[in-house]
Amino acid sequence: MLPLEASGSVQFNYRGQRESGQVVVQGNRAENYRLRVSARLLGTAALEVRFNRADLLVMDFAEETFFLGGNDAETREKLFSIDLDPGDFLIVLTGRIPRALYNSARNLSAGPGALRFDLDGAEYRFDLDPEGLPKGWIKSEHGREKFRVVYREYQAVPAGSGAIRLPRKIRIYADEPEARLVLGVSEFQLGLQDGSAAPMAFDPPPGLRFRALGEAPGGR
Repeated sequence: MLPLEASGSVQFNYRGQRESGQVVVQGNRAENYRLRVSARLLGTAALEVRFNRADLLVMDFAEETFFLGGNDAETREKLFSIDLDPGDFLIVLTGRIPRALYNSARNLSAGPGALRFDLDGAEYRFDLDPEGLPKGWIKSEHGREKFRVVYREYQAVPAGSGAIRLPRKIRIYADEPEARLVLGVSEFQLGLQDGSAAPMAFDPPPGLRFRALGEAPGGR
């Protein structure tokens, strides 16, 4: 599926505050991702997130701050109130399991309308529609649900000489009735040149000051 670009709307938690706006998501073959969130009315950049399996950079243009650190579970929980690693992010966005990840799965079992496997100490359970696409899925660790993904709608996206169905409306839940992330994808672009997702550098941006992980929004 990589490289790809998707655009639409998003609602999510950042440092305990609810954020929303228009979003452009880009990913390249090296599994570097970039999310750029813009204010709905003004269209000005509000937040940009760049990440891969090792690094995480968040630029908060409203607060004129940035965070740069390791992309680990504790950091993701503190910043976004959900532990969504890069591999899970790609599954969430596309409704597809990357082949390399699937080939690494253990205790794989499949039946009518269901798929289950273990990976890196976690259990994945997929609820499938008649065409084999996920209606939703759950990731659990040590018998406890980490998060639950729900797909409310799919869309046809051009791919090669045909089209494939990819998610249009996505919600992620974790231990509460309100979704922690809501994503509405209005457009997917597949088959891009790999350089189209640049820039992906993880250098601290000029003009913004570093914000420590435990610092509250608005802190100076």
